[in-house]
Amino acid sequence: MATPRELFDRPPEPGVVNVATPFILKPHLRCAADERPLDHSDERYWPGLLDDAVRELVLDGELVVRRGGRGSGPPAAWVGGGPPGHRIGLRSASAAEVRIVTVDGTLIGTVDEGRAVRVVHPGAVYLHQGQAWRILELDLRARCCLAEPDDGTEHTRTLATTELFVLGSERTRPVGAAQLANGPVRVVHRVTGYRRIEARTGRLLGAVRLDLPPGELTTRALWYTFDDEVLERAGLEREGCAGALHAVEHAAIGLLPLFTICDRSDVGGVSTPLLADT
Repeated sequence: MATPRELFDRPPEPGVVNVATPFILKPHLRCAADERPLDHSDERYWPGLLDDAVRELVLDGELVVRRGGRGSGPPAAWVGGGPPGHRIGLRSASAAEVRIVTVDGTLIGTVDEGRAVRVVHPGAVYLHQGQAWRILELDLRARCCLAEPDDGTEHTRTLATTELFVLGSERTRPVGAAQLANGPVRVVHRVTGYRRIEARTGRLLGAVRLDLPPGELTTRALWYTFDDEVLERAGLEREGCAGALHAVEHAAIGLLPLFTICDRSDVGGVSTPLLADT
């Protein structure tokens, strides 16, 4: 409100959706085919994508190609069972959710499957509508975790490692003294334990190790690489390299929302002095 013109006079940002993103394309096609069978005339909505995506959905048993059609080829109809829109999560790209329940089966809430090992792992303190809950068990196969009321005198913070694997470099170009590239990557996130922290003072109460399955995500990334001589010219000793790169990472994440429609918490970052794939 310190700059009311920015709030009231600036035109709204354009909402941009990349329909080629695999997390959007197939759910989009399932819902479209449920409303009306798809045919070749729908290529205008998914140029260069429709045929292959329909073929994959047919092979998965979710669409069936029927005989006939009126000039636009045989139609592909939804046969996946039940409205496909019910499978689409509004919170994240993951439609699957983990239920948080009490010992007597009362539902407390849900968390999307991709975040479950980070926020409802065994021993975690989970806050829901002002009430603290202690997670007793997490069953990823059943997509359910068991919780009991907690006194809220402490909170927990996960300890985790992140590995990145570059699956391909699609475009590269020099940016100042760095090289900028983008392409698909595989992210492996493993929760190794958690810290117990006293809520009132922030004092560390202890650390607990966990053995949980890693989470994997195939997504897109952009990355900067720097040659050793760039760091040397900047006067950076090798011991200070990791900290400097980490600072650049956070600066980039903080700046990105100025140029894209996102919140800084929507963006994940990793910095490392050496990545084998680059």
